[in-house]
Amino acid sequence: MLDRSRAGRALSAACAVVCLLLIPAAARAASPFDTGKRPVPADAPVVATTPSGYAVIAWVVGGRTCTVFQAPGAARPTTLFEGDVDLGPTSEEQPNGLCETTPVLSQFHAASLRSQTVSGSTTLVWGVAGPGSARLELRRAATVQASSPTTAAPLPGPAAGLRFWALAQASDAQEPDEVAVLDAAGTVRRAFSLQDLLGGWGPYSTDQNEPTAKGTLLQRGHTGTTTWELRRTVKQQLESTPLQPERRVEVRCLTLATKVARSSTADRDAGPCDDGLIRVTPLLVAQGTRCGVGTSIMVLARAPVRSAVIVLGDGRRRAVALNALGGASAVRGGAVLVSPELAVRRVEGLGAGGQVVRTWPLGAAPVSDPSGCTGGSFSSDFVTTSLRDLFDDNYGAPPHTLHAIDSGAELCVNVDREPRVPLDCGVPPADPEAASVGVVDVPGGQYLYGLVPVEVAAARITFTDKTTQTVPATPIPGYRGQYAGTTAQIALDISTPRVARSAVLLDVNGRVLGKSEDLGPVDFAIGRTTTLRPASDGLPALRAAPMTVTLLTEKFRSVCVGFSRVTSVFGSCLLSLTDRTSGPSTIQVVSRCSPRRFVVLAALRRATDRLVIRLRDGREVVARSYYVPATADIASSDHYAALAVLKPHDAIAGLRLRGKAARKVKASYPAAADQCGYGDTPSSLFS
Repeated sequence: MLDRSRAGRALSAACAVVCLLLIPAAARAASPFDTGKRPVPADAPVVATTPSGYAVIAWVVGGRTCTVFQAPGAARPTTLFEGDVDLGPTSEEQPNGLCETTPVLSQFHAASLRSQTVSGSTTLVWGVAGPGSARLELRRAATVQASSPTTAAPLPGPAAGLRFWALAQASDAQEPDEVAVLDAAGTVRRAFSLQDLLGGWGPYSTDQNEPTAKGTLLQRGHTGTTTWELRRTVKQQLESTPLQPERRVEVRCLTLATKVARSSTADRDAGPCDDGLIRVTPLLVAQGTRCGVGTSIMVLARAPVRSAVIVLGDGRRRAVALNALGGASAVRGGAVLVSPELAVRRVEGLGAGGQVVRTWPLGAAPVSDPSGCTGGSFSSDFVTTSLRDLFDDNYGAPPHTLHAIDSGAELCVNVDREPRVPLDCGVPPADPEAASVGVVDVPGGQYLYGLVPVEVAAARITFTDKTTQTVPATPIPGYRGQYAGTTAQIALDISTPRVARSAVLLDVNGRVLGKSEDLGPVDFAIGRTTTLRPASDGLPALRAAPMTVTLLTEKFRSVCVGFSRVTSVFGSCLLSLTDRTSGPSTIQVVSRCSPRRFVVLAALRRATDRLVIRLRDGREVVARSYYVPATADIASSDHYAALAVLKPHDAIAGLRLRGKAARKVKASYPAAADQCGYGDTPSSLFS
């Protein structure tokens, strides 16, 4: 697949989040760091050293390569202590290394085996590189901070083809913005960000994407006693291509700082950048909340959006001033801070004639009363229902063909039709380790495809019936562009009932250079819908429908409860009931505009449990419980959906669960007659 490092990365992240939420925690990957200790063989060789005197010792145990470091002037270690936690100065068992599955690397790829702070003042990183690599360098702003030659080691098996390296620098040094891999001629063949090299682990605590006080001031304002500033920051972001490993692009991002009166510090939130989804949608919104401050909204817009407004819960409209981000960017940005007592329904992007050309639903509830507020949060949820038109999945009958064109430094591909620029564009992978294949559903089966470096000779596909098929890498049909000599395709039409499960990328010697797992299928099935409550009070009927999501061979079952018929995995479920869902964590409050009603829902496990809503005038409303029939797909025998429909002028002062698991929930919401068009989950405010 393309490395859609701009628009596609955000889309892929959305899918990843959905899948992660569906998979039980026990099935997720653990930390890459093991714990325990093992002896260091006396004959284990030193495989890398640093100019400051640190040495790395390596040996092979089974299919794993173990490494441990030796400090300058220190005795050779006799025990490897694995772990990722600093045990303190009094411990004699400080983590000093790790055992990892021996990697198979392509010519110029690099991987870290360990990174940690040693002696409190030095950051030590060591690892391996492919057989064509001669040197690794840590760089910042094109200046070399640390450098290490790569050396072959007298180790058996796959480790014999690796080259080891070690880098050390002062712990207070600025974080490198590039890791360069050089060949024997001194040419940079690959470049990575430090976090890509470390895999997100390690002692470096500085995140180059963290919001900063620096940058160009775009806007400032105040809401109540809170002042805010919107700034534009510019960074040179590494976006390598097979032809330009050190290619950088200028990225402009928004940062919002809010400061409450008499506070000595400001809270800063990183907002959207002009290299993301704004390339494919003309309106992009990031929204966050802070206790006692309110709802903050950052907006990016480009043509045909000329102006933007927010629609508040009471129906008023407030303009969002948009300022140019500068440089070659055609994007403009702005922000607004909404008072804590106000809800926000949506953001609208308006064209030159004032017409709405893009809507971004928010449904942000008023921020809780500071006395019941537990903290601040910020979320940039870029993929919403307003982006459905970005997906193009109307494929014809097989055989299918990839179409490819160049767009600047990017390669754009689509199945059976011309690629859409920039939606179908991205950077082709330089290394097999960064390449992948994927599948799309087509009439009569699946189409599997991906872009791979020419170092990949074939892909071995495993199907759900445990059969395999080897597919050779071939040139992209009809493509004669800049990447014709560096990039090939893996493509296969798959007919029902065969379903691809995983793929591995192979070189000419059959070595596995990359993997693509969990290709599919992802199926969604809806059972028979039951009406729990007929339409009344101007509201649609309350319905319950069992649904099953199948990821490969695993099934995840639940019952969807809501006012709309479920038609997809992204359906309108106000409650999603499983064997483990009930109680305060399921409470949903929805202030509807048509009709003006406040709806409160919760899942209960027992017929004797009750959901009680306390109103601001002192009255209490007890929600009615509706029995949700058990299904063959849900193991639990009973569920109850508690529903309360309040009158237009009923304002909520608190929520309470009565029964075996009695809890109070701090909540405060205005009447639907005053504000509507939002929802909330107040379960984080337990008392």
